[in-house]
Amino acid sequence: MISAEEIALLDPGIRDVVVRLNNAGYVTTDSGDGVSKSDDAFASGCALPFPHVMGTLPPPRTIRALQNVARDIAEVCGPNWVCEVSCSTEDPVPFWVFVARPKAVPTEDLLAPSSD
Repeated sequence: MISAEEIALLDPGIRDVVVRLNNAGYVTTDSGDGVSKSDDAFASGCALPFPHVMGTLPPPRTIRALQNVARDIAEVCGPNWVCEVSCSTEDPVPFWVFVARPKAVPTEDLLAPSSD
């Protein structure tokens, strides 16, 4: 569960999506709305220039289970979001999830309330 203090520190344009993911039981580790950071942060590569959320996943039993989790995450985020899952044999957390909203999608769609 994400605390009120952590929620307050999130970029305003991504806050609702991060809260929805955490409320659905996912663990988020990084996020940004693609506009709230400084120009220096974008120029240095420390910030991504589009809305995104990263998090970890427990190891799935099958590829199908992983696909189902990716679909569920995209549904939790709302329309126009894309979910990608990666796996690493070198990382202590083997499965990472990356959710992003392509730049072509208007910000109003990102901020629209979920349909749940």
